[in-house]
Amino acid sequence: MDPDLLDAVAAWQGGELPPGRADALLARLEQDAEFRAAFTGEIWMLSLARVAQAPEPRWLELCERLGIVHEPAGSQQALESRVMTAVSKQPFRLVQSWWRLAAVGAASVAVMLCILLLWRKPADSPLEPPPLAQLLLADSPQWANARPPQPGDLLRQGRLQLQSGRVTLLFNKGVLLTIEGPADLELAAFNRVIFHRGKIRTNVPMGAEGFCVETPRGTATDLGTEMGVTVADDGATQVGVFKGSVLAALKQPEQDGVRTQVLKPSEAVRMLPSTGEFEPSGMNDFPAAPEIPLPPLPLSDDYAGAILAAKPKHYWRLDRSDADGLIPNEIAGGMALQSVGAVKLLPDERGHVSARLGHEEGPAGLVAEQPWTMIRAGSAVEMWFATTDCGHATLASFAPDAGSSRQFSLLEFATQYPDFVVPAGRQEAGTSSSPAGSLAPGRMRYLMRATAMSTEGVNLISQPGTLPFVWHHVVAQRQEREMSIHVDGVRLASGVCDEVAPQTPVALLFGYSVGYTTTEADSKPWRQLHGRLAEIAIYDRVLTPEEIRQHAALGGKQR
Repeated sequence: MDPDLLDAVAAWQGGELPPGRADALLARLEQDAEFRAAFTGEIWMLSLARVAQAPEPRWLELCERLGIVHEPAGSQQALESRVMTAVSKQPFRLVQSWWRLAAVGAASVAVMLCILLLWRKPADSPLEPPPLAQLLLADSPQWANARPPQPGDLLRQGRLQLQSGRVTLLFNKGVLLTIEGPADLELAAFNRVIFHRGKIRTNVPMGAEGFCVETPRGTATDLGTEMGVTVADDGATQVGVFKGSVLAALKQPEQDGVRTQVLKPSEAVRMLPSTGEFEPSGMNDFPAAPEIPLPPLPLSDDYAGAILAAKPKHYWRLDRSDADGLIPNEIAGGMALQSVGAVKLLPDERGHVSARLGHEEGPAGLVAEQPWTMIRAGSAVEMWFATTDCGHATLASFAPDAGSSRQFSLLEFATQYPDFVVPAGRQEAGTSSSPAGSLAPGRMRYLMRATAMSTEGVNLISQPGTLPFVWHHVVAQRQEREMSIHVDGVRLASGVCDEVAPQTPVALLFGYSVGYTTTEADSKPWRQLHGRLAEIAIYDRVLTPEEIRQHAALGGKQR
């Protein structure tokens, strides 16, 4: 192989180059078309090899990038075959590794553009780009688009031109983007928009950091924040921070350099491209934060009958309570649920009552009055939930007792595992470094342990697709050692856990779990669900795929 090609490939993989070597390679990449094509072919083959060798859950990330939203039924070979077919039809894109070559010289940006021009999507490719966002709210919008989007519509790459009014988009990673017209922007990727003019406000949850707003004058990249960006008709740009921090970047005039500044809460700047400087400005010229209501839960009248026909061990509708705050069990002789903290049973617009949690100070959740005996043969937990927050929240916790920080099993709406302090040797796997890397918003986590005293366990991490501000039907179940997660009637993850005891008495907690800080005595509620729970059922068996689809469909989840 050409020595230059060897060195270029090594640099792409993160290898070090001798001084001056990078400039020579970049010059050849820019000027030699044959060398550029050979280099592109080499890294393409390396990418295919990495894809073929990557086990789950990296397959889930790949499916997401390729637009394969749900894992197809059948074997792992069927999934891999479908993914590889999609890979072969996708336009070639250097997504994650180009930063390595870019680090060896500023001119690499030009090289990247040259390589991208070599690979184009075939005109007859059947793949459609995956949706990037959903139109969540619309307040008197007037659109310049030929086909104005409606609330609930999925939005793909493309331009949005809002003449007046105000809309809020929910990106697949949980980012909320509020646009105030007149505004003109392009949806470029799940973590990037190109903003030409108008006013926007972003709310980026933990786990979705890195959302970038490109403007005519510079860029604003979220570092875990709520920020506002205003672009005037002449391109004048302001950036302000409400929460968290933002990395503002501005190209220096007649230079290759870029000036950056990290903005903290209540800081705002105006970008001055003529001088390449940031000028302090006020926080008054940005949209207000949106108020996003939860939609009603559209359960059919025969939903409860369908659940009872499935013969659950316990079933709580969460639609009423007695004078002592106990929520009754729909199964005769079944144990009640006790409210913990500020749990309110409230009706929605359609009159369906559900439990609202997490809107007051302090922990809030539900605890079963008595233990439930989880059996080895199989078990399942089923519920409806809607969250008004993209943070990490526990839906169900099976623990030795209601105050224990140890769990046999957890069902959670996962973003990114937060850091917390634990004693040496007691850190739960995946807390500071998750089992699937950084868990993006929109994933579910289902954990099973052989014993509660162990810190080992098997985590199922679902594909993304579970959004805040939307009601979701979820089933997490285990038959012997076979685990699976189903969301809105679709199986999103499966795996094999360790063998559990023939019978295990467990406390049932819903809406939060109990964590520890430095000692067991300091255990306290955490991972609070902010949102609503409804129709919780516990089974001593697994549900069939047909039953799961039927129950989801009775709540409007048609597939």
